[in-house]
Amino acid sequence: MNHRIVTNGQHANPDNVWIDDGERNLVTCQDIGPQLFAASSAQTEIWLAEQINPCSPVHNIGQYTEIRGCIDPAVFEESLRAVVQEAEALRCRLIEANGSLRAFVAPSLDWSLPTIDFSSKAAPTREATRWMEVNFEIPFDMKQDPLFYYALLKIASDRFIWYQRYHHSVMDGHSGVLVARRVAHFYSMRIRGEKVEKSNFYPISHLLGNDARYRGSFAFERDKKYWMRRCSDWPATVTLANRYAPALRHRLRQTAYISSQSLRELFNDHSRLANQITVAVAAYLYRSTGAEEISLGFTVTARLGEDRLTPGMTANVIPIRLSVHHENSATELMGQAAKQIQRGLWHQRYRSEVLRRDLERLHTQPLFGPTVNLMPFDYGLSFGSCLSTTHNLGNATINDLMVSIYSPSDGGEVRIDFDANPDIYSEADLIAHQRRFLKVLGAIVDDCTQSIGCIDLLESDERDLLLKTWNRTETEYQLDRCIHQLFEEQTERTPEAVAIVHEDEQLSYAQLNARANRLAHQLVALGVTPDTRVAICVERSAAMIVGLLAILKAGGAYVPLDPAYPGERLTHILSDAQPAIVLADQTGKEVLSRALAGYTLIDPNDAPVQPETNPQIPGLTSRHLAYVIYTSGSTGAPKGVCIEHCSIVNYASYAAERFGVADGHGSVLCSSISFDLGLTALYPALICGRRLYLSSEGNSKLDWRQAIVDCNNLSPVKLTPSHLEALRGILPVEAMAGRICTLVVGGETLRRAQIEIWQTYAPETRIFNHYGPTETTVGCVVYEIKKSAEHSEPIPIGRPISNTQIYLLDSHGQPVPLGAVGELY
Repeated sequence: MNHRIVTNGQHANPDNVWIDDGERNLVTCQDIGPQLFAASSAQTEIWLAEQINPCSPVHNIGQYTEIRGCIDPAVFEESLRAVVQEAEALRCRLIEANGSLRAFVAPSLDWSLPTIDFSSKAAPTREATRWMEVNFEIPFDMKQDPLFYYALLKIASDRFIWYQRYHHSVMDGHSGVLVARRVAHFYSMRIRGEKVEKSNFYPISHLLGNDARYRGSFAFERDKKYWMRRCSDWPATVTLANRYAPALRHRLRQTAYISSQSLRELFNDHSRLANQITVAVAAYLYRSTGAEEISLGFTVTARLGEDRLTPGMTANVIPIRLSVHHENSATELMGQAAKQIQRGLWHQRYRSEVLRRDLERLHTQPLFGPTVNLMPFDYGLSFGSCLSTTHNLGNATINDLMVSIYSPSDGGEVRIDFDANPDIYSEADLIAHQRRFLKVLGAIVDDCTQSIGCIDLLESDERDLLLKTWNRTETEYQLDRCIHQLFEEQTERTPEAVAIVHEDEQLSYAQLNARANRLAHQLVALGVTPDTRVAICVERSAAMIVGLLAILKAGGAYVPLDPAYPGERLTHILSDAQPAIVLADQTGKEVLSRALAGYTLIDPNDAPVQPETNPQIPGLTSRHLAYVIYTSGSTGAPKGVCIEHCSIVNYASYAAERFGVADGHGSVLCSSISFDLGLTALYPALICGRRLYLSSEGNSKLDWRQAIVDCNNLSPVKLTPSHLEALRGILPVEAMAGRICTLVVGGETLRRAQIEIWQTYAPETRIFNHYGPTETTVGCVVYEIKKSAEHSEPIPIGRPISNTQIYLLDSHGQPVPLGAVGELY
């Protein structure tokens, strides 16, 4: 008999819930007896989630039982129908009545058991598996019944598959096992012609009544106090994905089978099994993220007494917190886990969803990351003389990652499933995580006394990839030359080409070289030798570039001082660097003022009477200093970073090649020379014979109009993400297409939204994400951002530049695997 629910919201009495019995006869809940109950807290949470994401397959759970032997389909269906009548949860549906959620148990249901024959197919097992995969994605409609679906799939004359799909609001994994066992027993008794004893299932009213009584009891308040106290200083949730997304699609699964005898023996002691698996997950999470406070979920049945024998939905996930350190052994961590799990089991009925709301954590702030799910059930069922193996299809909604482990059948292999939210994990991610986790688990099972920090996560091929293959960056550059010498060689090739453009002033390569040489000879005469520090405080002008080159040509190392910087910072740098000479124009002299007392001063705008030939400095090599740039001081006082010529030659040569400087018309120097961001434009342009445009000093809109309008293309334009909007204020992006050939963005985190307009309206503009601290010479890694269907966020920082090696290491200097968190070396 089918039943349709009809509610009358005008009255507060629950008796105003009517059920259509299928024959158009309306009866009140009083007429149907104890078939309408208050929904459990577990059912309520799933119902609430369903309202947000209705008719979604994420609440499907299920399994399939592979039966080896020739069963009688008619007797099987008879057995199944009898068990559906015995298990009231299967005839249960949730309804909203007068502001409360009720569970209605229909006296009977109209349902069918389709039998699908795949035996004539070329690959019957594969076809049946594919059919189940597709069917498992079909959502239930909670407003309709039944909330289960069964099918019998014939693979061969002596091989069948019993497929089982449930809505999680009425069944959990424990219940699925209860029902499957009862069906197998019922079938076995009927096939032998024996009388089937009465089921030991308790009615659903026991399960729902116990839940209602619990929520109004002292035990509920006790459990709440325990969890609120336990979670008062709960750590930030750490996951392998390092981000959160709600479960909107069905889970992604990766399955592995382990033949370890030691692991199989753990199933003889479920407590030890729980502790060891939990520790293995925590250890892997620690090794992958470096986080020392790990919060995991641990699945529980949340059943006591007769509830263990009642099909229905009670499953819960309790939070487990472990403090993990490099030197911990698995044995030490198992002591923590045992205490955490045991105490949690005492309070397991208090639902984690309610706890999260009690703690006022947002939906995007889960209590835990990965979840441990132990399934220590005997999945070997007998249908008469036919043996079977049951395979899980899904246990619960997966917001992050669930690690499930199943009892081995007949002493066989242990099955371990990795179920993940497909919106934050890819199939490749899942495969890699499972492979590495199994290494950790194997190491812990084999030797609980070793330090978890010493467990090697890397396979030999991955180690070679990370340490060798991706670090083969050897490139032939003129690393025995100084950067100014490459400029001098370029001057010989293109003496008449324009080198510097600033407002109305232009200098050719020959003019720039001559002016720098005269000043360099003067510096040599004043005692500058290799590694001598010379400060330069000059406003944006051609004289600024003359001064930089002159210091290098004299063998010195320039210390840039931006006149726009606060006087206190400039004074600190002068005091710390102790330069032998200071180059300062009128603006620089005014800014530095009394701090210049005792220093030899030279204005680079003056034209000393000195030779225009290139100075030859005895003993000067590419291992001498080129410049000393002071850091921002964000973590304390600014510190000077000393960079040698060979380093800037390597970087400039790479940048000229990678960013297509030689193919462009010129570059724009927009940033301060006190910030190494500008070196991407400065030296690559001057060693390639391209013109260098100097943006006007202090212009917040970065007045590059002259450069942009004057050029067919600029390659590169180096700036920070913050300046991208300012650049668009000069001309629309579409008007800059073809004018800006290459954008190199660095200095800050780059977001995808900041470049999408460029990829749309100037698709031919190449865009690079560039990263590297000042100590590594401007930048050590580069990533070209190409427009594609997959928009990753955050944008990668890329691979190492030429003659550079990059290593990601953990806190103890060991390489971390792909996808793991580590320090960049």
